[in-house]
Amino acid sequence: MTVTPSGAGNEDYFPMDDGASALSNDPAEALRQLVVNIKPERALSKGDLIITDEQFAEIKAFVDENLRRDNETDTYKAIFGWLVSNLQYAHGSTVAYLDPYDVFKRRTCVCQGYANLLKTMLLTQNIPAFGANGWLGNIGAHAWNYTYVDDEWIVSDATNNQWFFMKDVSKYRNQLIPFSTEISLFEDDRFTYDFQERQLNVSEVKYADEAHLTIPFSVGGYKITSFCPAKPVPENFKQLYLGKNILTFGASLNFFSECTNSIEEVFIDSANPELSTYKGVVYGRYQQAPYYIPAGMKRVELRLLEKVEKNTIYNLPYVEEIVFAEGTKYLEAYAIENCPRLKRVYVPETVTVIEENAIYRCPSDVEIVRGITGIHNVQM
Repeated sequence: MTVTPSGAGNEDYFPMDDGASALSNDPAEALRQLVVNIKPERALSKGDLIITDEQFAEIKAFVDENLRRDNETDTYKAIFGWLVSNLQYAHGSTVAYLDPYDVFKRRTCVCQGYANLLKTMLLTQNIPAFGANGWLGNIGAHAWNYTYVDDEWIVSDATNNQWFFMKDVSKYRNQLIPFSTEISLFEDDRFTYDFQERQLNVSEVKYADEAHLTIPFSVGGYKITSFCPAKPVPENFKQLYLGKNILTFGASLNFFSECTNSIEEVFIDSANPELSTYKGVVYGRYQQAPYYIPAGMKRVELRLLEKVEKNTIYNLPYVEEIVFAEGTKYLEAYAIENCPRLKRVYVPETVTVIEENAIYRCPSDVEIVRGITGIHNVQM
C-alpha cells in the first residue's frame, strides 16, 4: 500500500546529508572507528562508577605503593596482572560484587566488577579508561574496558586475562562484541553522543532555544543512526525532525516516550530507508502498525490498520482524540490503554468488532463517534 504523507514539515529543518560515512556493520570495527576520533581525556571521568572520594583515595594509595611503574605501559600491565591474580570469578552462590571498592576489598566479582575495578585503578594513575558492554563470543553478556596507554588504545578483558591493541580488530572481533559504551564519545554545544545498541546515538539534547528539534546527520566523521536520549529533552520542543540517517529510537520505546513527552509531531526525510511518518506518527517503512506515537500528541490519526492490537495506543498522557482510518475492522482488547485525557474515539463504519476493554484505563465517559451511517453488526 502506498501512503501519501500528511504534512511534510519545513524542508529547511531537516538535517543536510554531509556525506559522512556509515559505521561498519561489524560492532568491534564500528566502535574502533569512533574511538580513534575521540579525545582520550573524555575517558578520565568516573562516569557511572559508584565510589566515594575516600574509597578512591584508598585504592589510589594502594596502586601508588604497589603497582605504579616508571611508564604507563608497565603500570597498566602491573594493574591488569594484579586483577587477574587476585580476583576470583563469582560462580554459583558466591556473592558477586560490582562496585569497585567492594571488589577491591572482597576480591570476588563477575565481569562488570573486573571492568569497574580496572577502570578505577587506571584512573588513579590518570590513564584513560571506559567500560564497554556487549557479548563474549556466543557465550553471553559481558563487560570489559577500552584503555588509552602511551598513546595507544587497548581493548582490555581482565575477566578472561586477555587484551588486544584496538587497531588489531581481527584478533578480538569475534570474542568481544560491543553493544554500548558507558561514556559519551563526542559532545558539542547542542548534543552529546555515545555508542548504544551498536549505533552512533544522540544521548542528550543540551539546547532549548527553539520549538523544533533537528537531530544532526553526523558527528566525528560518521553518520548518526540512533536517537535514544538517556534523559528527557527540554520541554519547549514540540516538533522532531529526522533525516534519512536515523533508523531507530532504541530498544525501549516506553523509555523513549518518557524522554520525549513534549513532542507532538515527527517529520522524517522521505528518503529514510527504515522510518516514515503519517500525520506526525512514526511507522516502520514496511509495517502497518505505528512504531512510535509522539507522547505529546493531542489528536492521533492512524493510517489504515485492519486489526488494532493490544497496546497499539498506549500511555499517551495528553491525547484527547483518536481517529481510526476507513477500512479498520477490529479493535482488540486493550487496543487503547492508559490515556487519561482521552475524550473521544472516531471509528469508521467498517469496524465490526470492538472487544471488551478495547479502551482500558481511560476516562469512563470516553465518547465513541461512529460513521455517518452508523456501524451495524458490531460485536461488543
